[in-house]
Amino acid sequence: IICRKSRMPYRRFRIGGVNSMMLYLCIATIGVLLWFEWVNGAADSGNAIATVVVTEALPRRIAILLAVCMNMVGAFSGTAVAEMVGKGLIDRTFITLPSLFLATCIVIWWGLRAMKHGYPISKSHAMFAGLGGVALADGGFDALIMSGWVYIFVGLVLSIIGSVVIGNLLGNLTNRCVNHSSMSIRKTDKLFRALQLVSASVMAFSHGLNDAQKTMGLLMIVLIMSGEVPHDTPVLWWVIVLCAVVMGIGTACANMKTIHTIGDELGPVNPQQGFVAELVAGSVIMFFSWLHTPVSTSVILTSSVAGTRCAERIADLDTLKFGEIMRAWVYTFLVVGGLTFVAEAVRLRIVDVFLW
Repeated sequence: IICRKSRMPYRRFRIGGVNSMMLYLCIATIGVLLWFEWVNGAADSGNAIATVVVTEALPRRIAILLAVCMNMVGAFSGTAVAEMVGKGLIDRTFITLPSLFLATCIVIWWGLRAMKHGYPISKSHAMFAGLGGVALADGGFDALIMSGWVYIFVGLVLSIIGSVVIGNLLGNLTNRCVNHSSMSIRKTDKLFRALQLVSASVMAFSHGLNDAQKTMGLLMIVLIMSGEVPHDTPVLWWVIVLCAVVMGIGTACANMKTIHTIGDELGPVNPQQGFVAELVAGSVIMFFSWLHTPVSTSVILTSSVAGTRCAERIADLDTLKFGEIMRAWVYTFLVVGGLTFVAEAVRLRIVDVFLW
């Protein structure tokens, strides 16, 4: 394991022809990556079922079961985003297993803290910020593949704007259709509660399609760094299965505080608005997955809910709460990126002391 290209390798202990230091680091890094996948599933399950639970379209347990199943189906449905994360962001010659382990631990801490307070932050972009932080500490800007980072930031901005705008337009369209129909409010709510089963399935499927693949890409980085698989190896089948199962387990442990934030604190959501928000968010995520772009489920759904809520008037949206959530998105990049950069710089200094 090389800390930097110019640094001495760690001392190697071999057991039966296997580098034991590498083995222990691989196991530890894979373990924290799977923990991150669990946190991702537990926190983002609220995105898939928040409006369904709040509008009482489904009982909470059945909604969670639906999210688990569709998340896993989505995770098995492609690997293009995983390839982008594994090869398109960081020059792998500048990153090591200890640095990846360190970055993942900090991201998990930030994700658990956000879950505790019910903030729907982007765990995916927190991981990207963590990877960027350790890569900068290890190799400077040479360690970053700038085209990949531009791709991610453009995708983030366009997904937010697109979700708000499309959510607002579709919300206005459905409002007009409902207002010109002869159906009673009770029948209208019943219709949209039934349609929410479709929109929630689309949302959960798209979450598994995009979010689960990010951990797949990182696990492939670990396997390639260990020397067990060649550099051009596609995502292995058992990596796909492992990520899908762990995300499903995490989804089953849904975080109710996140559900409350999205479904209540941004403004009360009725069945019609819940259907529109989930349909828009799921469609936007699948569109960016088709473009091989890793995006944030939390950011997109929150933006869709915001756009749908202000379809009639902006006063229907709690702008203070939405602004608070947006600040949490910004803090995610700054805090995680800064902490991982400092922690990796300290780790490298400690390694220098012991080696030299």
